[in-house]
Amino acid sequence: MTIKFGAFIIIISMAISCKQKAGPSTDAAATVAQDTAMRAGDTIKLSSLADNNDGSLVTLVQYAGKKPSEVDFWNKNGVGARISKLMGNAYGDFQRNWNDETPIIESDSGMLFMTGCKIGACLNSRYVVVIDTKINIINVYALSDTGQRMRSFEEKGTILAMSYKMQDWFDKIYEEHMSAK
Repeated sequence: MTIKFGAFIIIISMAISCKQKAGPSTDAAATVAQDTAMRAGDTIKLSSLADNNDGSLVTLVQYAGKKPSEVDFWNKNGVGARISKLMGNAYGDFQRNWNDETPIIESDSGMLFMTGCKIGACLNSRYVVVIDTKINIINVYALSDTGQRMRSFEEKGTILAMSYKMQDWFDKIYEEHMSAK
């Protein structure tokens, strides 16, 4: 019995030590985070972060409450280029039909939500953009009257989870759109 117990302890010890001795991270983001870590006394100039184009979305929360057109949102942090890549051929319709827009809404979790549609035809063509600034992912939902009731575009195949409040808001837009059909 003591041999079995001893073997059990050795196996558990090996398993724990293997987890602790994981090799160095090859993740570029981890390397950048280590190289750019702040130290006591460091300060950040918000103006230098506001228009960064490194693809990070975290600084976009400063635009909450403003309409995307008021702050040239699509040209901030590469958002427009990322949405263009995400939507492919459908991006042209997105650009043409994003005329009437809501202010950017921020949830408690760093999620940004906004809608845009064709002026005078919101029930025929509407877009919902959802951005998770913490995990750096964009989703776009296209509601149209072209036979496809809703089409979604997700970066990295990631469908973003929404808070209950934001899900209710999204459901209201979706139901409004569907009831007009």
